[in-house]
Amino acid sequence: MQSVQREPNKKLSKKWKLAFIIALLIFIAAFVYISRPHEIIIEPTDEEIIILQVEPEDIIELTIKPKKGKSYTLEQIEADSFRLKGDENYQLDIDMVSDMFDIAASITAVDAMIESIDIIKAREYGIDENSLKVKIVLNTGKTHTYILGYEIKTEVPMRYMYCANSGTIYVTKINYPDILNYTIKELHTVPPLNFSSELVDSMQISENTGRNIEIIRREDMWSFVSPIKYPISNDSAKKLCDNIEAMRLAVFESEAAESKLNNYGLDEPRAKVTFNIAKSNVSVTNIIDDNKDSYEVDEHSIQLLLGDDFDDIGFYCLYYGNIYKASHLSMGFLLQMDIEEMYIKNPVNIAINALKEMSIIRADERNIYTLDFVETVLPNNQISTDEYGNILYDMCVYKNGQEIESMEWTSKYMLLTQLNIDGTLPYDFTPESSPLLIIKLIYEGGERNITFYPYDALHAAMSIDDIFIHYISLDKLSEIEL
Repeated sequence: MQSVQREPNKKLSKKWKLAFIIALLIFIAAFVYISRPHEIIIEPTDEEIIILQVEPEDIIELTIKPKKGKSYTLEQIEADSFRLKGDENYQLDIDMVSDMFDIAASITAVDAMIESIDIIKAREYGIDENSLKVKIVLNTGKTHTYILGYEIKTEVPMRYMYCANSGTIYVTKINYPDILNYTIKELHTVPPLNFSSELVDSMQISENTGRNIEIIRREDMWSFVSPIKYPISNDSAKKLCDNIEAMRLAVFESEAAESKLNNYGLDEPRAKVTFNIAKSNVSVTNIIDDNKDSYEVDEHSIQLLLGDDFDDIGFYCLYYGNIYKASHLSMGFLLQMDIEEMYIKNPVNIAINALKEMSIIRADERNIYTLDFVETVLPNNQISTDEYGNILYDMCVYKNGQEIESMEWTSKYMLLTQLNIDGTLPYDFTPESSPLLIIKLIYEGGERNITFYPYDALHAAMSIDDIFIHYISLDKLSEIEL
C-alpha cells in the first residue's frame, strides 16, 4: 500500500498574529478618529459670522433647557428687570440672569460647517435631547433657537452649535454653556453667610450622635465650654475663624415645606449649628453722595440645620426657611471638628498686652507680677502716637509690688509662652501629691490656672482649670526663671 504524504497545516506564528492584531487596532483607531466630527482640527480665525446681534433689552423671553435639568423660561419685564415665567415670586439672582440675556443677545461663529443638516444627522456633532438648548424670543416676535454640541479639541477650544431656524451647524469659539447652562435652582438667590468671626460670641454644635460642642470667645481667646471647659490653641482658633468667614451656601434646593424635610435628612438633622452674634455697628456708603450711614445691629443668632450628603461633595442645609446645598469644602468643618486636636498645646499663650497679672507659685516661693501700661509722653509733654493716630504705651512691670526691669521680664515671659506639652495623659488620671508648680494668669476677658503635678520620673501632669489632658517634661519646667 502506497503511503500518502500529508503536508502540515500552515499556521501563522504568534509573531505574525500579534502584528496582524496591532495593524487591525491601528486601522480601527484611525477610522474612528477620522469619522468623529468633534475631533477635527479647525484653525481659529479673527473673522466672525454674526448670527444674531441685538440689544439685551430686545429679548423678551429666554428659554433654557440645561444639559441636566428641566426647561424654564425667563421673562424680561423691562430693561434689567426679570422674572421666572409662571412664578413671579421666584427669587432670581439678577446678576446671573442679566449675564444670560447679555450673552444671548450676541450669537457669533467662526465657521459654518454644514447647512440644512437633518436633526438626526446632527447627533454626530453632539446635538441631541441632552444638549443645552437656548430659545430666544425678541420684541419683534421673531424666535431664534440654538443647540450647543460637542466641544472641539483645538488650541483655542471651540464648540459645535446648531441653529434650528436654518438647520446649519456652526463652529463657535464663545463658550455659551459657561453662562447659559444653569438649572433654575442654580439661578435662585443664595443668602451670604460671610459674617465676621470677630462678632461671634459663641457657637454650639448639637449632633444627633449625642455629642454637643460649645465654644465661646472672650476678647481674642477661644475656649471649649462643652464637652469640657478647655482653651483652644491659637492655631486652631485662627483656623476656626478662617473657616467661619469662608462659609458659603452653594445652591438653592427647595423651600422648606415640612413634608419635604425628610427627603433631605432635615426632619432629624445630624447637626444643629448656632452662632451667637454680638451687637455691632454697620456702615453703608451712599453711592450717590458717598456719605456714610451707620446703623446698629442688635445681638442675634444664626442657626443652620445640617442634613444628608449629596454626591459625596456636600450636604443639605436648612437656613431661614429654605433648603440649600453646601459643600464639604466650605462648610464641612462643622461636621468634622476634631476637639482633641484643637486643645491648647502651649498653656501660656496670653499676649503681653492682654496680660494684667501673673503668679508663679512653688512649694517654697511665690512671686506675683503685675503689669501696668502708661501713655508714652514725649519730651514736649505730648502723648506719643503711631502713624495711624493710636496712642503708644510704656509697660511697667512690678514683682511683689516692686518695679523691675520690664525688658528682662519680657524676655523671660516670651520663653514661658513657648512652653509646650509632650503627650496625653490617661483618661482617668488624678494627682496623688501636691503640685510642683502653679501658674496663675489674669488677662483681659478671663483667668487661667495652670498646675503641674508629679507624673513619672521624667514628666509632670498638667491641668488647666482642674482639667487634666496633657503632660510635660520636667526639664522644661526647670528652665522657668520667673
